[in-house]
Amino acid sequence: MITTTHEQNYLVFSQKIPWYNNDWQANFNPEFELLAQGNTLYVSSSYAEQQGWNNGQDVKVTFVNTSITPKISTLYCDERLTSHNVYGTLSGLDKSINNVDISVSEASQEEINLYHEFHNNTQKTAHNNKALMLEHLKSMDKLIPIRMVSGGLDDA
Repeated sequence: MITTTHEQNYLVFSQKIPWYNNDWQANFNPEFELLAQGNTLYVSSSYAEQQGWNNGQDVKVTFVNTSITPKISTLYCDERLTSHNVYGTLSGLDKSINNVDISVSEASQEEINLYHEFHNNTQKTAHNNKALMLEHLKSMDKLIPIRMVSGGLDDA
């Protein structure tokens, strides 16, 4: 588990892991991949206001003192949070990463575009995989021996 000692000027990030990410079989079903709505980061309303950020704005999340690649995320406000605690769902993070220090800054337009392109490609791939899986299942259904008998299977 990656944790850090928390410094005053950083935010403390906790992962919000969707329930289906804990099921190993969900990794083989594109339906669950389609449920992913992209990276989200929830901060306190007062902190967002202090920074001049708006609900729905894309920001860059940088992990302090780790080798984790910075992530682009959509920012949301949560009035229940204290000013230095944040939570969210960020793709590609190991489940053991929790309570780590992060810094949040405005993302460049290029970073935002690259993130949205990656997310859209992931969703298109999931749609294609869903269609292929459905096609495969339909072809397998043709091989199921079904016969209709008037009196049930006893008189066959």
